[in-house]
Amino acid sequence: MQGIPYQLLNLNSILLPEYTYVDNTTNQLIIMKYNQMTIYMPTVTEVGTKYVQGINRETYIENPANNYWYLLEKVYASGESREYRIREIEYDYTAPLNRNIIEYRDFQEFFDENEAKRCLSSIMHAPSYLTIKGASSHSLFYAWKTPSGQYKKFNPIKSHVSMFNPKDKIDYSSIVPVIVLPNGKVVEDNLNHRDDLSIGFQQASSAYDADILLWNLNLAKNSLLSNSPDDAVLLYGHIAAFSIQLFGKLVPELFQAVFDVIAENQTDYFHSHNIDITKNIIDEQIHDMRKLHVKCGGLWCLENISNSRLMPRLILCNAYQKK
Repeated sequence: MQGIPYQLLNLNSILLPEYTYVDNTTNQLIIMKYNQMTIYMPTVTEVGTKYVQGINRETYIENPANNYWYLLEKVYASGESREYRIREIEYDYTAPLNRNIIEYRDFQEFFDENEAKRCLSSIMHAPSYLTIKGASSHSLFYAWKTPSGQYKKFNPIKSHVSMFNPKDKIDYSSIVPVIVLPNGKVVEDNLNHRDDLSIGFQQASSAYDADILLWNLNLAKNSLLSNSPDDAVLLYGHIAAFSIQLFGKLVPELFQAVFDVIAENQTDYFHSHNIDITKNIIDEQIHDMRKLHVKCGGLWCLENISNSRLMPRLILCNAYQKK
């Protein structure tokens, strides 16, 4: 099939791009739409005697025939990269010097050749971000502090910091929370009051962790409806943590109550459960959620899907919906 070139846009959103071709058998013009998503992950690199915070970028496309996701491009903070080019897509940006390119004749060849590397979701790791701005704002990392006082093996997740000798018994006291300063120095973050709150995405244990991967994908697709998707994800994380703090689990009615108190200042639910929302800590939490609501233009609810599973859905205010 002969494809009409399509310009691949590196946007911070899930797209519904399309490629068009003429079916040789029926001579009909066929338009195929597919989802595309770009995610950003914060990193730390040691450069000489300094540490530099950077971002890895990954772009995925979804095969509409099976709803699996396939890696289209990966660019590391160091500048190294790899890319799978499909002739039916026209690329108009300047390639980095360290780019490794494999070209395919069409989409079907690309999907067939990468079948073994397909995944259920484009988001496997926490934290992942949906915009460059979101990934750039990430501050907390975990590092292995060597006996000589050096910091190695930076990772945004404590449990995923790689040890030099994985066979040895890990001394978790040597894994410390750190912040990378603009001057290239690293300082340990000893603030005990720091919230232990992820941005909303969950860490999958493997590429076969279907429940978490599909949860992450659903959360991302909903958040990308907002003009500020990372704030939407962060808002979900705050409401979920608030629900667990009060009830020890995710409670759909609590999500609705947060909606009511933020959007209409209704507090009936909290009064009926003897929750004093004027207490400093709760009042601050609601204030933070209200600020995120203003930024992302929406609020979250939990919906029942098949097998009584709960999935988050973002409800956008009309004034904030994407134009």
